[in-house]
Amino acid sequence: MPKKSKRTSRQNQDVKRSRADLKRLRDAGFISKHINLRGKLTPARVKILKHYEPYLTGKATVVPVPKGKTRAYRGYKALHGYMQIPKEKGERINIDKKTGIPYKTRAKGKGKGVKTWLVGRDMKMPPQRKGTRRMYTIRFKNLNKFRKKTKKGKGELTDGGISFSRLSGGTMGSGGGGGSLAAFMDQYEDTYGDWMDYLEVEDFPEDYDTEGYDEQEDNEE
Repeated sequence: MPKKSKRTSRQNQDVKRSRADLKRLRDAGFISKHINLRGKLTPARVKILKHYEPYLTGKATVVPVPKGKTRAYRGYKALHGYMQIPKEKGERINIDKKTGIPYKTRAKGKGKGVKTWLVGRDMKMPPQRKGTRRMYTIRFKNLNKFRKKTKKGKGELTDGGISFSRLSGGTMGSGGGGGSLAAFMDQYEDTYGDWMDYLEVEDFPEDYDTEGYDEQEDNEE
């Protein structure tokens, strides 16, 4: 009996893995429960698997798109009413029941006690908890393009974003205020296409040391 080539064996493993991933997506409710897992790996199925790759590899969490807010969260990979939110090791993603806005928290290590809201464009800011300080961070989907347009160096852009401690107005698009997020947006509004379609709004406890906040502890599990 002829032996299977390494290429054939690898293809069979890919098919098995793909079927296991499709089953995982089906059981989670992200794709139709009537999908035939024994069917061929069609281009449509490959597209679904590629779309959900961040979730399948543990680099994102899938949550429902807030009702009526599909446009506000178009910066996330959304499909069939669900969106993928990037996460790092140790982060938990939840949806606030009152506002419908997703937020990140950490149970331990650097970032414990910090609540990071992910606010879509034109959405109202969530209420700030008492005893906290608030920071606003813009992230960029095309950082190099933004740098070329604005001549901003790496030192001014921390961890792929730029942060502000002041916000003038109640929504992401509000105007006014020198040295604030709103003033920055007014000055660089021609670069909107390079920004992510959401704003990170972090609430820190007043006594929290934000120095080195983006650096994770080496022993964090």
